[in-house]
Amino acid sequence: MEKNIQDAELEALLEYDSAEEFSDTDSLNGMSDNEYEIEDIAEGEEEEEEEEEEKEEEEDTMKLYVGKTFHNWDRVANFMKKYAATKGHGVRIGGGGRVDKTTQEITKRTYLCRHAGKAKSKSSKRQTSSCRVECPWRVNIWAKKSKGCLEVTTLHDQHVGHELHPSAIKFVPTLRKLSDEIMEEIRFLTVVAKADATIQYRIIREKFKIRIHRPDLYNAISKFRRESTPGEADAGILLKRLHEKKIEDPRWVVSMKLDPITSSLTHLFWMSPEQQILWWEILLQNYPQAKDYLIRSLGCNFQSWARAFTSKYFTAGAQTTSRNEGENSVLKRLFGNSNLSLCELFDALEERYQEEVDYCEFINWHQTIPQIRPQNVSTSIFGPVAQQLNEFVMPNIMKKQEEQMELSLYYHAVEIELEILHSKEMVRLTLLILA
Repeated sequence: MEKNIQDAELEALLEYDSAEEFSDTDSLNGMSDNEYEIEDIAEGEEEEEEEEEEKEEEEDTMKLYVGKTFHNWDRVANFMKKYAATKGHGVRIGGGGRVDKTTQEITKRTYLCRHAGKAKSKSSKRQTSSCRVECPWRVNIWAKKSKGCLEVTTLHDQHVGHELHPSAIKFVPTLRKLSDEIMEEIRFLTVVAKADATIQYRIIREKFKIRIHRPDLYNAISKFRRESTPGEADAGILLKRLHEKKIEDPRWVVSMKLDPITSSLTHLFWMSPEQQILWWEILLQNYPQAKDYLIRSLGCNFQSWARAFTSKYFTAGAQTTSRNEGENSVLKRLFGNSNLSLCELFDALEERYQEEVDYCEFINWHQTIPQIRPQNVSTSIFGPVAQQLNEFVMPNIMKKQEEQMELSLYYHAVEIELEILHSKEMVRLTLLILA
């Protein structure tokens, strides 16, 4: 009995059609499931048709031919950039343009390929390259007053000497353009923050999340630097500031040179007191052996020691030397004779100079001769001790120490026990007390 009931229920479920049930419900709303499907297909076909029409219109607008018209020169510039980007080459405005003298409006403009023209030979020795290979591609656009528009009158659509590459839009400078927001950021980093190109490149990459080409960044930085460069009045302002600082602190050094004809500033040098102290410390570090003399004789006079960094020869302002003393003795001896002529004085001084030169040459030659000295006790046995003494004692003291080292080999050493030594000291002390 139960089995028959289950079979009947199963047959009823199989006969039930959910599609018919839902179709009845939808029919109440006036639309069936098939109508839904038909409407979706129709909408998809309309969208595809619109996309195809837009694509065809865009392709038509990107075509360049004689007779094509434009409303203004801005649209011409935008079209030429987009057209060159799609074709794979760069464009630039060539010569031969015309301007109405009365209205100052452009009446003709010529667009050339980026590779048009011939490379110019520069006189500079710097190694340069040029992309101009005499490509003949050319477009002439005239302003037609009768039609009230701009019209393409000439088109030479042929490229020679280079390839049309789809990557031109990424790398050709005339086809790339940085946004106003990025340009403003570069201007701030260049003029206000004084950041270099490497830092600006990292900031822009992280802030705007775009790929910026370094040549574009360098060109923008160069542009803003030229705009922010002060004019000719900047030299006068700088001289005024330096003069005020020298009045406040006389230790400031300011020196300038003017052109004798144009009276324009050609050389300007200044040094602050802090810089003078810094160079003075460097001088003391470079000449540690003469530190005491420099502090005693030259420290109070800046001009006397500054020549160490400005002249090829620096004598440290020496007051006297053995050579000067010898010359003075010769002069005193010669001046004692009132009949001395100038020629005799000259010959005597030259002879003295020659003696000094000969002596210097002899010393230099003598130092180049290898000398082998006999090995003594101080160097053979007490080598490390002698080496340390040479660094800290004078030669005469060192000689006495070497004599003591040699005599030490002849000493007769006897070992004495400590108890015997103490007993002898006690006996000696007792004798002194009794005495």
